[in-house]
Amino acid sequence: MRKAFKYRIYLTKGQRRILEQQLEECRWVYNETLAYCKNAYEAERRTAHWYETKRLLPLWKATRPALKHVHSQVLQNVTESCNVVSKHCDYDSVGWGGIPLKPKPEGLGAVTKEVLSKPVLRVMSYEL
Repeated sequence: MRKAFKYRIYLTKGQRRILEQQLEECRWVYNETLAYCKNAYEAERRTAHWYETKRLLPLWKATRPALKHVHSQVLQNVTESCNVVSKHCDYDSVGWGGIPLKPKPEGLGAVTKEVLSKPVLRVMSYEL
């Protein structure tokens, strides 16, 4: 019994351009969310919650018009996945670009190998 299906899509140049623009906006939201969580931790030693970062999306859409072309549910999923990663990492060990390097030690709220190995955004190579 099949539990998953795999489809190959062949994008036109216009579709490829639109997809690349939307993925770029998702990357931007992810990086901004991660920076916000990192700044909240460094300034106030607190964890920024998902609802707090989700409330930033309308403000970002007002200042960055290209975000209006990405579905709001996709942007909410991006902020949620960023918060999952940032919740489980130690901000005292942050590398270049704000990427957490060291997971929290074992115990309550520790990072499992599965949490860090799940891709946030993954695009398979495509052919025209």
